[in-house]
Amino acid sequence: VDDVFNKVAGRYDLMNDLMSGGLHRVWKQAMVAWLTPPRQSAVAYPVLDLAGGTGDIAFRIAERSASAVVTVGDINREMLAVGEKRAAAKGLSGRFGFVDLDVKLAQVGAAETEGGQAKARRADLSKGRCKGGQWTALPDRRGGL
Repeated sequence: VDDVFNKVAGRYDLMNDLMSGGLHRVWKQAMVAWLTPPRQSAVAYPVLDLAGGTGDIAFRIAERSASAVVTVGDINREMLAVGEKRAAAKGLSGRFGFVDLDVKLAQVGAAETEGGQAKARRADLSKGRCKGGQWTALPDRRGGL
């Protein structure tokens, strides 16, 4: 899989446009609107975008929130390199960090996404373990979270 992403990194967002008929852009805008990052804040608004690839969603968050300081993490270095170039071109390098998450072990406690488990985990993250935080994911191919 990594080889595929290495080969398409520079065209990944265009491929998503073509494969989804542009629908993925609607999903991303709706997700950022739902997250409601503050347009302005007296302090930095830290954001972690996991599996952020080229930073497409992260850039949308930064456009909406002048206070957002974003860390984009992904397992594919080529995708991150595309995001880094885009951040520099947009003059956002000072607000963005790109982290290679090609690790040997990663763990997310009971992150099932079937049925009621997804709702329970979102509530868990929002209420206690990440005080004031939010959890979101784009729908998978089957339409679930």
